[in-house]
Amino acid sequence: MTVNEFTLNSGNSKVFFKDTSKVHENPTKEPCIKQIQIWPGFRFAIQEKEYDCPEENCRARYVYSNSYEKLKTSHAVILHHKGSWNWEGLARSRPDGQLWIYMTKESPIHSHKMMSPDHHRLAYNWSMTYHTESDFVIPYGKYIEGIPEIHANDTTNWAAGKTRLIAWMASNCAVSSWARMKFVQKLERLIQVDTYGRCGKLKCPRNELKCGEILSSHKFYLALENSECQDYITEKFWKNAFTHHLVPIVYGTTRKDYEKVAPPNSFVHLSDFRNMTSLVDYIKYLDTNDTAYNEYFEWRKRGSTTWYNEGTSPESFLCPIVHKLRDIDDKLKKGIKTEPEVVDIQNWWRRSCMHRKSVWAT
Repeated sequence: MTVNEFTLNSGNSKVFFKDTSKVHENPTKEPCIKQIQIWPGFRFAIQEKEYDCPEENCRARYVYSNSYEKLKTSHAVILHHKGSWNWEGLARSRPDGQLWIYMTKESPIHSHKMMSPDHHRLAYNWSMTYHTESDFVIPYGKYIEGIPEIHANDTTNWAAGKTRLIAWMASNCAVSSWARMKFVQKLERLIQVDTYGRCGKLKCPRNELKCGEILSSHKFYLALENSECQDYITEKFWKNAFTHHLVPIVYGTTRKDYEKVAPPNSFVHLSDFRNMTSLVDYIKYLDTNDTAYNEYFEWRKRGSTTWYNEGTSPESFLCPIVHKLRDIDDKLKKGIKTEPEVVDIQNWWRRSCMHRKSVWAT
């Protein structure tokens, strides 16, 4: 996922890394503090705060600012794809040894504007995305095995009281990497699908609790991603489906990718079926067979799920960044000076999307 491109491109690519010890060494033995600046774009209410990282014997000073003066004193800078900056301004203020972190929760299809005009000279060193091969992984959600949501002897009938069949909620109606809207339109001709949001025919109240009550009256949720990209599994799956006790019908990345992170036997993947008819037949079967439907909720006896939104506290990723910065410190103390890592944007990130021709010739 990362390559040592600075070794291969010796010209201007080394201009910012003449002496990495300037940022990372601490010869006076003062308390360890690593300043990590987040360029505005990612939503955080707190502007500046310090967090303890006990395992690193260090503190993380979190700074939320677009100040070039702050940038001059930061050990690492997180550049979020929704932020706005001048690349040359960043370059002029970047001290030797400073690490740049590429951050986005969008797929490569929707985060292209974050790419630098000169990848070799204005390079990202680390990545922070939903992708499981990122240096710092910030997923939309997580399955926590061993912390059950319900008791092992629970006999809840998860079909009881659900008077509607399938729900779909979306605001992005355009075709990105597959004809999602067209797929839903074909499906609703064959089976009941309640569509909400900008792309739908129905409205869900702005009140999250009341909207949740409406979603919970369905048995299934169409957790269809707008991008066919590796590991791209969003709140559609983690929040909209699981929080409201629906069985997600999924498409986006592969079944294998879902199985890596999802609760066991918790979802229906479109790739499991030969065509639309076989999918519809299976949904109708589950609708009439409560025993089979309830099998999709057995995982709740062994684990639970959580989901994260963009307002997640920076605590979750600041200490891992400090860990990597401290690792650089340790190498410098041992006299080991290596070239910084570089995120291979072209060959890793952009190519993580799989542009399939269609789903059953939609």
